[in-house]
Amino acid sequence: MSTRQSLLAQAHADLASGRLQAAASCFEALQAENPSDADALNGMGLCAEARQDLSAAESYYRQAIALDGEQAEFHNNLGILLQSQQRLREALSSFSESQRLWPHPTTQYNLSVLYSHLGQYSEALKLILELVRQRPESDLLQIQCRHLMTHLQYEPQLLNRLQQWLTPHLFDGTWDLLQGTYYELQGESQTAIQFYRSALRSNPCFFEAQKGLISQLQHQGQHSEALEMARQLHALKGESDSLAELLGNLHKPIVSSQEELLQLRKELTQTLQQALDNPHFESPDAALKNHPHSLNFYHYYQGFDDKPLQIQLAQLFKRISPPQTAAVTPRRQPGQKPRLAIVSFHCYNHSVMHLLERGLCHLLDSGAFESSVFYLHSPPLNKWDDSTENLKSRSDHFIQLPCNLAQARSMLQSFQPDLLIYPDIGMDSFTYMLALNRLAPCQMVLPGHPITTGMPSIDYFISSAVLEPPEGDQYYTEQLVRLPGLPDYARPEKPMPATRQELGLPTAGNLYFCPMTLFKVHPRFDLTLLSILQQDPDAQIVFLEYKKKLHLKLQARLHQKFPPSEHTRLHFVSWAPRKVFYQRLQACDVILDTFYFGGGNTAYQAFGLHCPIVTLNVPWNKGRWTQAMYRLMGIEGLVAETPEEYARIAVRIATDKAWQSTLRQQLAERKSILFENPTWSEALLDFCREQAQKMQIAPVEGQLQTKNL
Repeated sequence: MSTRQSLLAQAHADLASGRLQAAASCFEALQAENPSDADALNGMGLCAEARQDLSAAESYYRQAIALDGEQAEFHNNLGILLQSQQRLREALSSFSESQRLWPHPTTQYNLSVLYSHLGQYSEALKLILELVRQRPESDLLQIQCRHLMTHLQYEPQLLNRLQQWLTPHLFDGTWDLLQGTYYELQGESQTAIQFYRSALRSNPCFFEAQKGLISQLQHQGQHSEALEMARQLHALKGESDSLAELLGNLHKPIVSSQEELLQLRKELTQTLQQALDNPHFESPDAALKNHPHSLNFYHYYQGFDDKPLQIQLAQLFKRISPPQTAAVTPRRQPGQKPRLAIVSFHCYNHSVMHLLERGLCHLLDSGAFESSVFYLHSPPLNKWDDSTENLKSRSDHFIQLPCNLAQARSMLQSFQPDLLIYPDIGMDSFTYMLALNRLAPCQMVLPGHPITTGMPSIDYFISSAVLEPPEGDQYYTEQLVRLPGLPDYARPEKPMPATRQELGLPTAGNLYFCPMTLFKVHPRFDLTLLSILQQDPDAQIVFLEYKKKLHLKLQARLHQKFPPSEHTRLHFVSWAPRKVFYQRLQACDVILDTFYFGGGNTAYQAFGLHCPIVTLNVPWNKGRWTQAMYRLMGIEGLVAETPEEYARIAVRIATDKAWQSTLRQQLAERKSILFENPTWSEALLDFCREQAQKMQIAPVEGQLQTKNL
């Protein structure tokens, strides 16, 4: 090996080991000795890119190509750089040239990803399927294949095109896997399960088929089988992706008992700690995944302080997420407005926007910021409607953010926000993974999902003085901000009353309506319901049915606990349009707030229709919205300190018609403080202005540093 080759090899080794200065010095010395050394210029480009000096990196790559345009590596490196800057058409040209010079699976994969970013999903899928034919065992290729099929799911000839592209036939169950994916996307869950099982009979170690089967079993409500499969999968594979799969299944929307709930919580905590104690889960292979299969959404409803578990989850997912390049500190010209970014998966007619849209619009309308709303848009999971148009019309920039972690981070960093607001974190896995990153000097979360994030990357949790108990700070990893008032809410339109029979409700007796999503019904709530039935012989308790047939599981649990004589007094009514929902609220005697995670939107709506609610005092934000509204309205006597007192209050409201009438009158007179009241929104604006002013007074120089988890 010549001296030059030895120096090049040493420089690349230094670069790979993170010795950036040593590598740069070596490449620069080689180029100084021979200005026409294209390999040295390419190395200088790699070093510049590692320093985030993207302009210099591009210049070096182009010089190297000008000197030796037959090197596929130079074109590939330039393509990666251009893609990171969203210069997709230019990147496509570079990748295409690289593939022409040296046909290679890596370059072909890069081309497929780029076509996907350009929205040319058919071209992207065709390239990936060619690779799948060569390497059917590759998890990465299967992930990309399933991702592309999601975008093409509405094409009527997709299955036929897959068959054409995949001849000759694939072995090891790959064709069954793709058919399972196809039918899953079509909503034909049982057919998808059959194909996933067939794929696993051909290849029991087929990870993507296992994931698909677990997902569809969950979808069908077969949670126990899904969890057992996830346990076996992780025991077999023992890597970050199988861990994420197990974590995503260590929950059930409806548990059979308090004992099962405690067991699942214990296993989840132990599994997390074992992973955190195992350095294997820092493997760079995890960087190939955009985000985990799912988050442990249902553990928020288990009736615990969520902070310790949230810290564990954040530590783990930070370790297995793709590494972040350092964010550049925003630099503002004198008189330039600070930049505000809002990022959400729920910029449409969704409960998060019902709660927070007015507050967000107050920020956007203020003129105090150059504003951008980043909509994490992934149809058909979310939508585009009047709420979307409202946010778009009020923001300076409205940007659809792709559900690709590296690309989304790059687009946010390009905006260089001073303040970054997440209305909700924990409702979807992609926003969660994005929020683990430091992308602005000041990052905050609003109470669209009222749980601490556990993330050092989030500086503030924006809450309310009437929501939080005096000791509330201890339940957050963020700095808790107690604003006056509550988020102002759109006053519900009162519909014309309807009869119980018209609404599908029991026609006789006292109606106790629990209009919450069924996964909020805690096992400890069951005994309170039984106490209500025992204290009021005329009680009829009504729930809403819910997707995935959860009402059948809750009904089975209640029937197991309650005497058979009480079973006929439990009712489940179908989900209904908002007008019918409001009419049902009006037709009932009392609304039952669930504990330990209560109603937010539902409480606003019920109070707007003068419907009394009974609630339980708990220490966490997630269960205190109803009592906070009572506190604002100055209405007392409806917040119980114990489950036993809860049942007594509920029965009194339902049976003492005079007191019930008095409560309805008080709500009619005092509800206005809850609706179209900008106190909280104005305080949020003041807080954001204050944070921006602090940054202007004491600007941070250099690069932002992500806090260590």
